[in-house]
Amino acid sequence: MKDNELIAKALAELERLKAEHGFVRLDLEPGVLLAVLGALQLAMRHPDFKQRPSYVTVAKVIEDIHGHLGRYPALMDLLRRGGIEEYDEEELDG
Repeated sequence: MKDNELIAKALAELERLKAEHGFVRLDLEPGVLLAVLGALQLAMRHPDFKQRPSYVTVAKVIEDIHGHLGRYPALMDLLRRGGIEEYDEEELDG
């Protein structure tokens, strides 16, 4: 299957999924959620990602998840640090 055919079929399947279920909900353990958020934050920092169509969607997902974690200040601080370049190579100080 050629790339353009695969993309067309995948887009059709996304529309079918949306029609059948509306939303896809995930149940994640908190540690898994933190790992997924970290991976998303890392993707957002890639220099070419800001030009991608999915950039705005991923930013919205991160913002929505942050909204659910607002009652947990240490987690929020840790997540905020994921967007700061100075923490990229720094080792934890214990």
